[in-house]
Amino acid sequence: MSARKLGPVLLTGFIIGPILGSGIIILPPLAYELLGNWALPAWVVITVVGALFASVFGSMSILFPGDSGVSQCVAEAFGSRARTLTSFFLLGAVCVGPVAVALTAAKYMGLGGFVRDGFVAAGLVVVIWALLLRRITSLGGAAFVLSTGAAVLLLVGGIGSLASGAPVPMPATPFEPARFGYGLLLLFWTVVGWEIIGNYSAEIRDPQRTIPRSVALSVAVIAGVTLVVAAAMQGVGGRSMTDILVPVFGPGSALLLSVLAVALCLVTELAFTGAVARLVSAMAADGVLPAMLGLRNSAGAPAAAATALTAIHLAVLGLHLSGALGLEDLVAMANAFFLSNAIMALLAGTRVLASGAMRVLSGLLACALGVMLAMSAWPVLAVLAVMTGWAFRRGRSRLPECGRA
Repeated sequence: MSARKLGPVLLTGFIIGPILGSGIIILPPLAYELLGNWALPAWVVITVVGALFASVFGSMSILFPGDSGVSQCVAEAFGSRARTLTSFFLLGAVCVGPVAVALTAAKYMGLGGFVRDGFVAAGLVVVIWALLLRRITSLGGAAFVLSTGAAVLLLVGGIGSLASGAPVPMPATPFEPARFGYGLLLLFWTVVGWEIIGNYSAEIRDPQRTIPRSVALSVAVIAGVTLVVAAAMQGVGGRSMTDILVPVFGPGSALLLSVLAVALCLVTELAFTGAVARLVSAMAADGVLPAMLGLRNSAGAPAAAATALTAIHLAVLGLHLSGALGLEDLVAMANAFFLSNAIMALLAGTRVLASGAMRVLSGLLACALGVMLAMSAWPVLAVLAVMTGWAFRRGRSRLPECGRA
């Protein structure tokens, strides 16, 4: 059975792809446009935040293994209703977030002259659904190949750009706290992903050894790629991601960037949808969602939950095609739900993590994310408030309390 589970290498591939994701392609030019030469310091800060996140959520995943992920930590700290709310926050994020990722991939495929990006994204959503029905080790292998290839090419391109260009300029303009803070909020998209490790913990070989190794390796790779790319972008003056690849890859850089973007987007969508499909399956088994959503196929994949999520993604794409939801709307909603989920888990960490230092760290990160969440649009905050009120007024959930594993 252990041969059918994720080891350190495959788990690392599953982590790197979603966290690098579309953000490493889209955000460097946007961050430079917003912050100028303060962009690189902002990337350093968000990289440190990501490493701290990795440490906290890796610890939670070891303490509370299972398909429910870190929501089990919330149950231990605050009870079953809080756990249900946390699960719905993550479910809400993955009802819309992967659609934004699929639309980004569709844009880089360059088929807009023949068919609308929304229809291309729908095809990608169906492909992801077919992959989600396969055994977890097959998904891990595919994620590892795509993530590793993308990381290596971006790292090589960034180093080549730095080696062939002018020195990276340092900040010379006055520091603007409000602008810098907004830049960090923008870059938070690159931190999202660490919280889903726990949803795969039941399918990880020897989690107590595998998770720390994979987290450490993933942090090193992600930090290296992110900072090299950010520095190279600053060195070329923030024009485009293609410019940092040209010194090494020449005229083929535009095509290569498109391939990298599509690969990273597919891994991101695969990992997040797969994680939440497992969460939905666990919620169905506990009676929070309809029992039929807990059905698995012969490969052990949560087939019913994956199919339901795919149907939701296609419906959201329909709203996008109709003009009711823009790409920015999808990203804003997903970010708010992801932040809410992470805040709940971090607050729980302040009560259940064994290390005093980790509890303090969880509290500090929760406060920082709370400030970021407060910057969301008021309709999104209103939806979150309604969900929270519903969860704590509906009476005790049928979800049983969960002790330590």
